[in-house]
Amino acid sequence: MISIIICSADSLLLAQVSENIAQTVGLPFEIISVSNPDARMGICEVYNSRIDKAKYDLLCFMHEDLLIKTKDWGKVVHSYFQADEQLGIVGIAGGTYKALCPSSWYSWIDEPNRINLIQRYKHRVAEPELLFNNPEEEKLSIVTAVDGVWLCTRKKIAKEIRFDEQMLQGFHGYDVDFSLSVGQNWKVAVTFEVLMEHFSEGSYDANWLDSVLKLHRKWQHILPLESGLSLTKEEAKLCEKRCFLFLLEKMSASNFTKRDMYKVLWQSRLYRVVGWWMFLSLHNRVAKLKNTQVS
Repeated sequence: MISIIICSADSLLLAQVSENIAQTVGLPFEIISVSNPDARMGICEVYNSRIDKAKYDLLCFMHEDLLIKTKDWGKVVHSYFQADEQLGIVGIAGGTYKALCPSSWYSWIDEPNRINLIQRYKHRVAEPELLFNNPEEEKLSIVTAVDGVWLCTRKKIAKEIRFDEQMLQGFHGYDVDFSLSVGQNWKVAVTFEVLMEHFSEGSYDANWLDSVLKLHRKWQHILPLESGLSLTKEEAKLCEKRCFLFLLEKMSASNFTKRDMYKVLWQSRLYRVVGWWMFLSLHNRVAKLKNTQVS
């Protein structure tokens, strides 16, 4: 009933998550794993290479550093797709607002974010925490994009749309890009009925920057994009401002030049959302940068 596709870099994690899936999925399944410890293939290429090999009509693309806590989660996912023929993607984290600023699905303000995930931390010292935001108290929230840590879709959709392996050859950006592609004709959603534990946080390095800048050049013509309840004008402005300040911080840390930063700011056309006064204040933030710090 569900084919689970995993790009694997660690055989021990793969064995652990495979056992976890067998104990929790609750319906017939197969695991299609691809060993990729040296990252010789990007994740889009890995996923695309296994879509046609899947024997079930539902596909689940997931990371291997997960443990799913919900029993019979496969039945939950199957019921969503059975109940709504227009449903295209189900994830466990995503956002109702996809910013105009180059960014992930995350909005840096609470209102648009939809998430239900136990997060552990690998790259910094912090206690595990439940990341939960469900302001409308829904079982299934319609969003614009989901996180790639775990996403389910129909095989017929994945066969038609595919992951953009020509543009995205690493391990970032594929989730937002696929979500936006699917969202042109199908619904994209986050479930609050499936809980899982994730053992590492996201990485926002130069590779992430390269991917997110590429996907924004591809999708800029439809951004910003909203689903469900709209943000107020002030909420949207705050979201775009915080997204750009985060982007500046990461560009500075990756030794992008101020010229590069100005170019990204102007090409993003943020003034369409934030207005000229805030746009020029962001322009001044770039001018005030010292070394790798955002002032």
